[in-house]
Amino acid sequence: MSTYNGACHCGATEWTATLDKDTSSHILCHCNTCKILSGGAYTLNQIIPKDSLKITKGGDSLKNYTYKGDSG
Repeated sequence: MSTYNGACHCGATEWTATLDKDTSSHILCHCNTCKILSGGAYTLNQIIPKDSLKITKGGDSLKNYTYKGDSG
């Protein structure tokens, strides 16, 4: 198992994800939104199972956000 730490840009929310070493569910996204956000031709995204993600800071202020990109 490997543990990864992350945060939003402003630092208000922090998280950890604990993943099996053989967990390699990645996707490449080429939608216009990902191109704009990354400044590149695509983004590489890690799929994190819900039970592997722990919000360690700022979870009480999070809201539900759903975005449907160009690719559906």
